[in-house]
Amino acid sequence: MKQTVVMVAAALGTGIALGMIGSQDLNAQQAPPTTGTGQTNLRSSADIPEETLQSFQASLKTGTPLLQSLYEQLRKKDGGKWAGIAYMLTNDNELTPNWLAQTPNVWGQSAKEVKKGAGDFMVQDVRRLIAGAEQFVDITSLYPFPDGQFKNVIKQGLVDLAHSGRAVQVRILVGWYPGPQSGNQSEYLSDLIVPLRSISKGKLEIYVAAQRTNDLSWNHAKMVAVDGRRVLLGGENLWDGDYLESEPVHDLNVKLEGSTVFHMHRFADTIWHSVCGYTSPWPGLPDWRSVHWKSGMRDIDVKCLDKSFAKPVPGTGNISVLGAGRYAGLVDDGNPADHAMLLSLRASESAIRIAQQDLAFYTRYWEPGMKALAKALVKKQDVYVVLSNDYGKAGSGNRYSTGTVAKAADNIRTYVSKEPDAPTGKALIDLLCTKLHITTLRFGKSEKWPNGYEFANHSKFFMVDDKVFYVGSENLYPSNLIEYGVFVSDPGAVQKMRELYWEPLWKYSSRVAISGSGVSNCHFR
Repeated sequence: MKQTVVMVAAALGTGIALGMIGSQDLNAQQAPPTTGTGQTNLRSSADIPEETLQSFQASLKTGTPLLQSLYEQLRKKDGGKWAGIAYMLTNDNELTPNWLAQTPNVWGQSAKEVKKGAGDFMVQDVRRLIAGAEQFVDITSLYPFPDGQFKNVIKQGLVDLAHSGRAVQVRILVGWYPGPQSGNQSEYLSDLIVPLRSISKGKLEIYVAAQRTNDLSWNHAKMVAVDGRRVLLGGENLWDGDYLESEPVHDLNVKLEGSTVFHMHRFADTIWHSVCGYTSPWPGLPDWRSVHWKSGMRDIDVKCLDKSFAKPVPGTGNISVLGAGRYAGLVDDGNPADHAMLLSLRASESAIRIAQQDLAFYTRYWEPGMKALAKALVKKQDVYVVLSNDYGKAGSGNRYSTGTVAKAADNIRTYVSKEPDAPTGKALIDLLCTKLHITTLRFGKSEKWPNGYEFANHSKFFMVDDKVFYVGSENLYPSNLIEYGVFVSDPGAVQKMRELYWEPLWKYSSRVAISGSGVSNCHFR
């Protein structure tokens, strides 16, 4: 997430009753709403109750598959209220060829050798997904709207669809954070439809929206989901300047096929449900209303769609996927991904591997997550962490760090020292210097980009005991945003993730580690 957010003085929402289903015209005058409780607090500091952890661990000991155990705990927590919407376990999925979509994927190269366009394969993935749609497309990201080549391939994919004559609905939604911005949904859609107006065979219907729950919460989920069957999902925003030009950001995504995707559309429905309550803004603010265009129309109008028409289609694979998101303050009790993350981390037995932008949102840490790492260390488990560099930037100039690796290490030490069974004095230092392996991103022999920028890591990844991994949009720091990601425990997928992603990441990044086995000058000594 770009860390250039300017917080406004007051929340923008004023609360509005839900209940608008389907496609609607919006004409009343009201600011963007806050639904649910509309809390402006950051991520919950509530830890996993001990009885819940024990129940989860007992389930695993009886041989219940890990993802099934996680799913059962999520259902217990909310009584199944958000099952199938904010989280769902499906068992018929498959990983597409080249399913591990890491960008720019330049392991072993020097910074000078990395050319513009190293991540162009992502652009083509987006086009293929859109052009192949038969019913429905959902694109969610963070503002600004997809730009540059990403915008071009969205246009090209829509042109391909229009020429096919297939009737397809498309929704594009970005999280609109406070601060100085340019462009809005009306301008964006007006530009998208320029090449579509003249295609007589077209049967497209396109909706474009920006979403914000309040001044501290907005959409941060990143996915291109198609027909309830195929998805590209992860941490990458569809921003040309950050991913396709020089000095690209490091990020991680996955490509999946199967019925898990249907539930991602349902997750997006709830976000759009809120958006469909938007009407005209307060004076001086952008027009927040969703805009719409349909083949045959000359101009766009104001209209919204909060129910996808993708149909549930059984997948042809055999891989289990637990999709899980969080709605932050958008709805009540709608943050199952947090619970699943904590259960996974707390159940570790040997090693936790993490690749993140930061562990802190400026000076704030996610208390339960940090405690989970501390407990693992006290049990003498290995904790590996690869962060963005202290001053990591993309070529666009966007900053991808709010702290330093030294501060992250010091705060982990603080959390470890507070654990009841933690060692003290030299024993604590020895523990941290051997079991906490923490470093910043490297992909080859270089220390910086040629222009002096430090490398930026935007991945949202962790793996526990080489048994389960998470990839998605959710960071391990406490920003209270709308997120979505997947948990995968298939042994073959876990092995590939370790071989193709983690091992090269650690191979090159470990040489600048400030703590951990093999580090001669440990930060804590």
